[in-house]
Amino acid sequence: MAVHEEGAVTEARRTGAQRAGPLAGTRVLEFSQIIAAPLAGMLLADMGADVVKVESPRGDRTRRSGSIAPGTSKRFQWLNRGKRSLVLDLERPEARALVYERLLPRFDVVMNNFRLDVARSLGVDYETIASHRPDVIYARVTGFGASGPLADDPAIDLIVQAYSGMMADEGRLDAEGTPIGTQSMWVADLIAGISTALGVTAAVHHHERTGEGQLVDASLLRGAMAAIGSSVMREPVSDAIFGMPAFERVQALIEDGASFAEVTNAWGEGNPLRQLGAVRRLYQSVYMAKDGPLVLGATSPGHREAIRGVLGTRDEGGDDPDFDPLDPVMLAEVEELRRELAALIRERPVAEWVEAFRAAGAPVAPMHFSPQLANDPQAGPLFADLDDPITGNQSQLASVFEMSATPVRAAGPAPPLGRHGVEVLREAGLSDAEIEALWACGAVGEGA
Repeated sequence: MAVHEEGAVTEARRTGAQRAGPLAGTRVLEFSQIIAAPLAGMLLADMGADVVKVESPRGDRTRRSGSIAPGTSKRFQWLNRGKRSLVLDLERPEARALVYERLLPRFDVVMNNFRLDVARSLGVDYETIASHRPDVIYARVTGFGASGPLADDPAIDLIVQAYSGMMADEGRLDAEGTPIGTQSMWVADLIAGISTALGVTAAVHHHERTGEGQLVDASLLRGAMAAIGSSVMREPVSDAIFGMPAFERVQALIEDGASFAEVTNAWGEGNPLRQLGAVRRLYQSVYMAKDGPLVLGATSPGHREAIRGVLGTRDEGGDDPDFDPLDPVMLAEVEELRRELAALIRERPVAEWVEAFRAAGAPVAPMHFSPQLANDPQAGPLFADLDDPITGNQSQLASVFEMSATPVRAAGPAPPLGRHGVEVLREAGLSDAEIEALWACGAVGEGA
């Protein structure tokens, strides 16, 4: 698949393909698994950092998560592209000595997202690493944070979605009325990973100016709470009207043994902002056209007026200052109008609606499924081809942002397990005899 590029920034990337990224020369030793820290490492690698992923002899579990090809998966390939792989058995003292004595002097950044107690048991916790390299930049991602009663608890995205209040705010239920989290993305992991990369980048800048290392702390809990920041914040004026009365209803229902569906409904019931949101979603929703789904995204009275003009529908009054979102008569009219809109949009194909709404200045787009994006005329130019040593040619999103002077791009495919062990160890000054001795004792795993 060809790489499509257009625009000033992508032109700079094309003509300066050999130019160094903004983090070129920065070396990262990544003790990571699953999502958050691997994502942070991938972003740093995209920015030009030399990222060495340290794995156990069994490898990162995402190599086997949804795996079709041996030793890799699409998730692993995405989260670990552009890195080198080194296999160490950190349960062996020889491996830990290798880290402290030979590897740390060559690396600027150490990252890890093990549980705190696991990192301590393997000797790669911040205190231990900093005792061997005081000026190190050390980034860690934990589940609930590095302090507090849950600091050593295991956590995954779903757990933190529930703990943070995100799951309650989402109010999504399965057919049995059981709460479910977001399924298409790992919200807490995603924000924690991006936050870690941001923190490391800032710490590198600080280190270059002062020579001082520091600890960068991120957590899934912070990430989830950031996603619903205005909901978790406490503000006395709004809370007295909206938040606390709803929460008191929720508590009473829980004490009475209510179902989760009843509790969720109570959380949103009577909140004018939520009810007004239901009105707004007339024009911020997915509708099925004749040949597929499309989404309307109105965010202003002008957008809503433009949509009504295209559809020829009446004004439900949601932008009127006297509109009462708690009036059941008004809400019934809104629901009736939603059914009318759905039936009307169903009559014409997506392309016709998109053309009409765009001509009127209303935000609209077809709803895509993920396999469509690589060949899409808008999204396709954001992809790059990588030659994976296991699965062959693949197309990935080239980068999450671009820079005009210092290229940000996928540096290469994800590595086979242990592929770069000899290379990394030789760079650290080890002789072939020393490397063979580490292999023999099991401290270092032989590459694929």
